[in-house]
Amino acid sequence: MKTNKAPILVLVLLFCLSCAACGEKEVEIPPTETTYIAEEKESGSVTEGGGTYTLYKTYAELTDYIGTEKEVSLPARVGGLPVLKIGKEAFAYNETLEKITLSEGLIVIGQSAFDKCKNLKTVVFPDSLEVVGDFSFRASGITSAVFADGLYSIGKYAFQDTPLASVTVPDSCSFYGKYAFSGTKLTEAVIPLRVTSLGDRLYTNCDSMTKAIVPRTVTDINDYAFSACDALETVVIPPETVNIRDGLLSSSPKATVITTAGSAAEKFAKRNSYPMQIVTEEELAAYYTASSDNAA
Repeated sequence: MKTNKAPILVLVLLFCLSCAACGEKEVEIPPTETTYIAEEKESGSVTEGGGTYTLYKTYAELTDYIGTEKEVSLPARVGGLPVLKIGKEAFAYNETLEKITLSEGLIVIGQSAFDKCKNLKTVVFPDSLEVVGDFSFRASGITSAVFADGLYSIGKYAFQDTPLASVTVPDSCSFYGKYAFSGTKLTEAVIPLRVTSLGDRLYTNCDSMTKAIVPRTVTDINDYAFSACDALETVVIPPETVNIRDGLLSSSPKATVITTAGSAAEKFAKRNSYPMQIVTEEELAAYYTASSDNAA
């Protein structure tokens, strides 16, 4: 198979959010629903616009692209079927492609689909997209990414070692894979509210990053999540984050942990001799308010 089977999931998460004005309260975040794509036998193939599409009973999957166009717009349908997937390595190592417009209705970008497409700078993502696969844009030339509400996951190494400087990720996104944004040009960590765990080295080697505000919904930060970020100055970690693994700010010489007294982050910073600033709950809340205002 060219891509992993899209997940069948209806996810409901209840998070405890602290509010300086009204005290602690439970906030229910509406569920994220994902689309089921059936496992079906191949029924044929179609070649169109430099792409080869494998046909199934109810949908089509782009499995290979050998065209030489600099700009490509994928069709929404081929052979009378909706195009729901881009398959594994479909565009990988393409050195000609500079811009691609993905068709509305596309649900899954498969593993390594645009891996090492070094001249690919512009990608127009459809509102229908739910899954960005592992290694999908690794070492490509992509500079920005805007995802619509309904995106479910961004896989491991998805944007590693790209010049990605701007990304918009909706709160429908529930999962970030390890190394997903490592080595990018992002100036601030972008973490949706449904992401409860930050993967290994998620933002490592992000030399342009100056600020990381960890949402109150994140309970776990894994190994070296913000390591080797030379310009990183501010890392806000709430008391709701209870598990912090090794190397959080290793080789990030300017970084200061901002947290509340008695939190796991305070203990971790002391244990590892990281610069730290203890703030009140009201002062901590102000960071989240400011971050929300900037996002708007």
